Amino acid sequence: MKNLKLFTILAGLVAFAFTGSAYAQDARPQLPSGPRLPKVDVSKLPTDLQALVSQFRDQKKSLHELSAALREQLKNATREERKALLDQFAADNADAIAAQKDLAKQIRQELRALREQRREARPTTTT
Repeated sequence: MKNLKLFTILAGLVAFAFTGSAYAQDARPQLPSGPRLPKVDVSKLPTDLQALVSQFRDQKKSLHELSAALREQLKNATREERKALLDQFAADNADAIAAQKDLAKQIRQELRALREQRREARPTTTT
């Protein structure tokens, strides 16, 4: 009798485990492909902010091209050569990278200021 109860419990657990895992594989939600960040319509921003965004994108593109050229150099380099190339790249482009970070901060501050202006310009509702 004791063995029968144990066998019944084990059989139930095994059956539950197999049906649960099969269900979990079928019911897995589909993840969205691509980034989920909203894209900002730059044309709706003030012209000075549009210029900053354009400058940021240009700098980003030039840094990307430089890093792509570096990747090509690193493909066939030895470990010591890679370290030297990476150190040289970081030293050569430290000013450009810092300028890019500063420009990004400035854009974020400008966007925050615009949001604050919009909030203040909204009519308040009193109940």
